[in-house]
Amino acid sequence: MASQRSPEPPSKVATAELRARLAQVVPELAALAARGLPGAVSPTSGASYAVTGVGGSAGPARLLVATLRSLGLRARFVPLSAFVHGGVVARAAGAAGQTGEAGETLCVFSQGLSPNARLALASASSFASASLFTSEPASSPLLEGFVARGGRVLTLAPAEESGTLLRVVGPPVAMLAAVLFAHEVAGAPLPAAALAALPSELEAAAAGARAAIAALPRFALAAGTRVAFVTSGEAGERGLDCGLGLKWVEGLGVDEPPTWDVLEIAHGPFHAFYTETRLLVTLGDSALYDRLEAMLVPERHALLRLPTRADAPLARLALEPAVNELLIAAFERAPRNLAEWPSKGLDAPLYAIDEALRR
Repeated sequence: MASQRSPEPPSKVATAELRARLAQVVPELAALAARGLPGAVSPTSGASYAVTGVGGSAGPARLLVATLRSLGLRARFVPLSAFVHGGVVARAAGAAGQTGEAGETLCVFSQGLSPNARLALASASSFASASLFTSEPASSPLLEGFVARGGRVLTLAPAEESGTLLRVVGPPVAMLAAVLFAHEVAGAPLPAAALAALPSELEAAAAGARAAIAALPRFALAAGTRVAFVTSGEAGERGLDCGLGLKWVEGLGVDEPPTWDVLEIAHGPFHAFYTETRLLVTLGDSALYDRLEAMLVPERHALLRLPTRADAPLARLALEPAVNELLIAAFERAPRNLAEWPSKGLDAPLYAIDEALRR
């Protein structure tokens, strides 16, 4: 009788699943770069934007704000909780500092259309226009009221990414959509050549990150070593750090890594972590990183310089595969079941607040 093959240990299955999902990121980004946003986007000179999203959708939302501002347009990030008590007021034409300009546009990011995001959609009629970035099709019954009131739905891949706490495909796809959207409404579409080159640049970024990670000391990826991201200059304003920390929260089950400006490290953080093990991950390039490295103790501090694309529009996208390589390397040292977690289903008082408020 042939012997039955024993099942894979849960940790190995979790690692394989995460790797499989991460492998979808570059193809999905390449597909969106090639086909562009669903539907035409018209330039809106003088418009301003209120942008919201939470969890994995907060990164794309914040990146849209950063990109719009870099293109000279007004934009603000609005926490979803602001919609609970009607605290969000659209900045209409004629408001202070906006005389003669178009009313404010609401942009909502929610990959699976969470109950929290529906709070924002319910306020869409208070804005001049509203756009939703989601995996839900416009024909979804959940969007019937939003579409009937003139809301625009930009349906993005993947159609399905459920089953695990950590989502790794939808957020970067939404980030690219955010960059494309910002450039379209600013009347400065990204060059076709830059978008065509994106897949190869993403693969190169991943390869460069793998090489840099392989050179790290073993303690850098140990379960007890905390991570911090380091920026310099206007890297934070450009949104390079958007959404990175949540990968550690949901993927590894640890506190969100802080993001420090490189000079800020000398004003408290360095003295706090000096006796501890710490992995510092730089975003962007700076000569100041050499000075930071000179302060570190090699026996317990490691500096990882991720390859970063220089130009602003797609710099955050180029970081995605590089940071994913770091995530999977850390995950393999301390794998966890991403489909079943101790608090699963216990977040309803906040997560399902839309249903609760309608009772």
